Amino acid sequence: IEASHNEIESLPRNLSFLTNLQSLSLSNNQLTELPQNIGELQKLITVDVCQNSLSEIPDSFGNLSNLRLLDLRENKLTTLPESMSRLEDLITLDCAGNQIKTIPEELKQIKSLQNIDLSANQIESVPTLSNMSNLVTVDLSQNQLAKVPDSIGNIESLENFRLANNQIQELPQTIGNLSSLQFIDVSNNQLTSLNTSLRRLGTLEILKAGNNQLTTLPQPFGFLRSLREVDLSNNKLNTLVGNGPLPRGIKRLKANGNLFKGKVPGRVLHELRLLTVLDLSSSEITSLPDSIGRLRLLQNLNLENNQLHSLPESSETMYSLKDINLSKNAIKKLPQNLHNWKRLVTMNAAHNNENKIQKIPKKVDRLKSIENFKLANNQITQIPQNIKRCKHLSHLDITGNSISDFPQGFFKMRKLNELLSQGNPLTCKLP
Repeated sequence: IEASHNEIESLPRNLSFLTNLQSLSLSNNQLTELPQNIGELQKLITVDVCQNSLSEIPDSFGNLSNLRLLDLRENKLTTLPESMSRLEDLITLDCAGNQIKTIPEELKQIKSLQNIDLSANQIESVPTLSNMSNLVTVDLSQNQLAKVPDSIGNIESLENFRLANNQIQELPQTIGNLSSLQFIDVSNNQLTSLNTSLRRLGTLEILKAGNNQLTTLPQPFGFLRSLREVDLSNNKLNTLVGNGPLPRGIKRLKANGNLFKGKVPGRVLHELRLLTVLDLSSSEITSLPDSIGRLRLLQNLNLENNQLHSLPESSETMYSLKDINLSKNAIKKLPQNLHNWKRLVTMNAAHNNENKIQKIPKKVDRLKSIENFKLANNQITQIPQNIKRCKHLSHLDITGNSISDFPQGFFKMRKLNELLSQGNPLTCKLP
């Protein structure tokens, strides 16, 4: 039965006569309860009653012995019936977005369960999960957890573990036993450190630990050979270097909003030659190492809101760069060989404090891919004649500079559809 997206308020009592029913989809309705005799539909394989107003699930659900998928998302549930422990074939259980405060101990008896989503509830503690040996994905994000049970380390099948937006202060040492773990999200918690057992997670590919209170990284962090994406944003780190380098295979690194206070050590970037995304914005950085020029695959570089006065000359060899944000720094001039960034699509060099950019590089016309050029609130006096050769330029922001005129032919640029020029001493008439 497919009856989603209606205004159904109740189910007929004779629904139980459909003894061969295998799929029941009633999402996005106005159901406030399910009939007790729903437990007689013992051939049901999937039940989807998400986005209703259910406040409880009948005990008879435990009789649905063939059930494999149960979607209870976005209802008004405060608990789950103990009888659910009898769902021996259940593979996926989704209870996200309810008002559940406790997880029944009996739930651990569902050994077939592979995917469980209990996110966006009011759960304060998690029972022992050691019996659930087939779990692949566990989502406990957006709850009120202060602790993760030690028993989590017994689930060697676990690949995806989501704990974001809780009140967790530390992770158990047993987390290092999760030999299949590929993804872990512990962002928006109260962690002050990541324990050393993490280095044993040889299969880990994505680590999200932003918005905590981290002051150090686990050592040696470089042991995580499979790591491809790391988010350490908005912590209290004063360095990305400890007893060893970061894993060489990292492709995406977010470390913005930290307390680096000065120069980024050269060895941080020296070996990260596979980086495609690097975010060091809002981290009190005053200079970058020459080793940044080794990042030949880097496509997105965010250095916004630091204290940079210039970029090292080696940065001109970042040939894959598509997007760079240099806004809110103290940069006086852009790299002379800016034209080496032939794939550059977006450059933001607006709102420089103290020192301000005075010139657009003469070879700007070689930026063949540039579409968005943001230079607001600097001290630029002239737009180069050859900028009209930037055939893909569609957005140019020169607000708050010292420009009095535009070069001949400027307004014939076919792709230019947005020009922001307020706050300039313009003497010419705009078309």
